[in-house]
Amino acid sequence: KDPALVASVIEGLKKASTDLEEPLYLNYLGYLMIDHDVNVSEGMEYVRRALEKQPDSPFYIDSLAWGNYKLGKCAEALRLIKQVESMIGTDEQEVKDHLKAIQACQVKE
Repeated sequence: KDPALVASVIEGLKKASTDLEEPLYLNYLGYLMIDHDVNVSEGMEYVRRALEKQPDSPFYIDSLAWGNYKLGKCAEALRLIKQVESMIGTDEQEVKDHLKAIQACQVKE
């Protein structure tokens, strides 16, 4: 929850992502930016890059759903989180939490 630490991690991951196209790191960077409201749209771009490499990753799809939720794009967030639910269920606490929040989503637009 330390904003300075989050900013430092984001900066380091951005530097690494210019040389590495490792989906795990791209998604982690994107999700970190999304979850901490640093720059949701930019974070989603990193997640999309991860999804280009591993389009069937439920964890990357979950990150994209969370980004859409943060932007108030409730219908798209719900579509994506339902896709995750159908892939891996809701045994993962984070998926369960995201599903609950997204189902209660109110459009911000």
